[in-house]
Amino acid sequence: MLATRFIAIAGATLLTGIALAAATSYNPFQESPKVEQHDLVLKGVGEWEGTVTMDIPGMEEPMVMPCTESISAIGELWTVSRFEGDFAGMPFAGSSTFGYDPDQKAFVSTWVDSMTTRITTMNGHWDEKTESLVSEYEEKDPMTGEMVNKRSVCKWSEDSYVCKFYTLGETEVLAMTIEMHRKKTVEASADAE
Repeated sequence: MLATRFIAIAGATLLTGIALAAATSYNPFQESPKVEQHDLVLKGVGEWEGTVTMDIPGMEEPMVMPCTESISAIGELWTVSRFEGDFAGMPFAGSSTFGYDPDQKAFVSTWVDSMTTRITTMNGHWDEKTESLVSEYEEKDPMTGEMVNKRSVCKWSEDSYVCKFYTLGETEVLAMTIEMHRKKTVEASADAE
């Protein structure tokens, strides 16, 4: 019964959109225009490998973990990533979406992973002075359970990127650094045997 109701609502919505498009010049299926910020979004498409360095309070040395990331384009406006690594002997996986919202005039992204039950949503801007993407977000502190303000700063080149994540408070504290480089691809030569 629920499936039938869902199909009826979806069908009515689709028919309304088609009728509206026919009656006006508005086309609900028209692709959103690409703006120059989308070039930065698409710059990350590819296969990456590197490290995550966690600066954990109370630990003498930072924890460094190998990781990989696969980023694919969704059209010319968005990317989706699959991030994998090893967190102190436990497999870790995460996924993000990344794009630019011209209405908000902001870069927007989401993050989910295999160790948390909460989705993280980030809004950011391009800092011309530092040539980096600066994003702000809230995240639950795993020790206290309280929401804390965070900031990330990401800088790209053609074949590498570095993202630093800070916890904000009375002082800004570096919590994590991700350093990635493009995986080298070896193309098979037709002449090689």
